[in-house]
Amino acid sequence: MCAVCGSLEAAWVEVPGEGMLYSWTVVHRAADPRFAERVPYVVGVVELSVEPTIRFLGGIVDTDPDGLRAGLPVVATFIESNGDGGVLPYWRASG
Repeated sequence: MCAVCGSLEAAWVEVPGEGMLYSWTVVHRAADPRFAERVPYVVGVVELSVEPTIRFLGGIVDTDPDGLRAGLPVVATFIESNGDGGVLPYWRASG
């Protein structure tokens, strides 16, 4: 749902694979057993570098959780999800 107008209409659009970390949390107990072996892991909200503002939820990988900060530049990386052939977008620090 659009946060501005409430519309339920959606469309696929290509967006850049970079942005800045907006917020994050470190997960210590997986809500889904498929992620249990990854604990602890970081889930973040990334603000993409597009207008209008788009925020994207995803895992943060290859980045020390102690080094995370709001505004940290990140770049998308794609990782196979749990050996089922699917691929999910994750984020890592870009510099």
